[in-house]
Amino acid sequence: MRNLRFYLYYFLTALPVFASCQIEFADAVIDQFYSNANPDFSDFYGNNGTTDLCNVYLVDVGDFILGNNDSLVAITENSSITLAFTDNLVFDAVDQDDLFVEEIGGGQEFGELYVSPDGINFTFLDMLNGATLNSFDLNDYAYDDVVKAVRIVGGNTGGCIPGLDVSRVYGVEGANCLCGADLAPFPFELCNQDTLVSLETIPLQGMTGQWIGPGVEDNSFNPLGLEGTVTLQYLVNFGHPVCPVDTVDYQVTLSTCDCAGVLNGLSTVDDCGVCLEPGDPQFNQSCLDCAGLLNGPGLIDTCGVCLDPSDPLFGMSCFDCMGIPDGQHIIDLCGDCLLASDPLFNLGCPERFRVYIPTIFNPGSGGLDESFGIQFNPENIGQLVRFEVYDRWGSLLFQILDTPLVEVDQWWDGRFAGSELESGAYSYQYHITYPEMAPDIGVGTLVLIK
Repeated sequence: MRNLRFYLYYFLTALPVFASCQIEFADAVIDQFYSNANPDFSDFYGNNGTTDLCNVYLVDVGDFILGNNDSLVAITENSSITLAFTDNLVFDAVDQDDLFVEEIGGGQEFGELYVSPDGINFTFLDMLNGATLNSFDLNDYAYDDVVKAVRIVGGNTGGCIPGLDVSRVYGVEGANCLCGADLAPFPFELCNQDTLVSLETIPLQGMTGQWIGPGVEDNSFNPLGLEGTVTLQYLVNFGHPVCPVDTVDYQVTLSTCDCAGVLNGLSTVDDCGVCLEPGDPQFNQSCLDCAGLLNGPGLIDTCGVCLDPSDPLFGMSCFDCMGIPDGQHIIDLCGDCLLASDPLFNLGCPERFRVYIPTIFNPGSGGLDESFGIQFNPENIGQLVRFEVYDRWGSLLFQILDTPLVEVDQWWDGRFAGSELESGAYSYQYHITYPEMAPDIGVGTLVLIK
């Protein structure tokens, strides 16, 4: 259908499912406690990493510890911060370290690391050491749950910046759950006559997931027969057993489309099987044969004639009687196939067109000469233009006009105005024409006897 491709393109490009995923770093501060272990400061302090590490000042924990940066926050003894992975949970990946805490201060500093699957219940994991990148393989601790939050508790106040100098906390790629997804709300209409819509090419921004819902099978959507608004769901999951599943609802409105795939369009399939609007000049016209019959058999043959291919004359009507394509030979009046310019044309059978007129006429004899007229071959196709009989003074006694010879059924009976005429000499004349043949014109005298 003509507009189905348009709607699929609209579906697959204008309505992506968005997700905030694959962010390695802890991205939220959910709790913080400053113990006032360093009397020089009343709150958390740190350094932005661009000057002497001992040049310290009060800091905003969120600005100085989240993301990929070179700043630090000093977590003094018994102080703590709790960070969350809201869009990127950490799990135990195979054969690799999963969770990292970077400390960039002095080597004497240390702290404690706790992990939580829900941001509420925390489990002690291990000690954090100063001046190093602390890495942890969750498998080494038999921790088989997801890490949604970490809590770091300071344990030493030594150094020029007393406290555990933490710069960043993160889980590396391969150990991160795709834990969140968001749908850009957008109304979408699709023809419910469509039989298959691929969902595989919808931009998913690297997410691993699965489409479910009515009409969905193997990441394809079959709306045939569905009506109204249908809710499809995209299940976002990294594929790891401990990773959560996030469900995204996707609203699809199914409407009736015409045969061209236009929503509420007017096109319909005509009697020729073509999808057109009824007002289109080609509606019901594309399957007319050359004779104007709907789905008729007529075709224009090689002779340019519209005929049924089963007609014996199909492709033969332009051959002359000699079998020459577009030849000039024709059948003459004698049944001979000749060129019209042939000297024998229409002259090959003179006896057929020869006429005989008697010279003696005896109307009272009771024989063949009871009437006077032209005698001719029954196959003669001549047209009698005129046949007339006159007396010796030129008076017209009998006349036949414009009649085929074979249709003349009454000749002159020797009477005029109902009275028998006297014996004597009379005259006659005739004029016979033939198609494509010279006319036969004659005059003569007959003797009427009693």
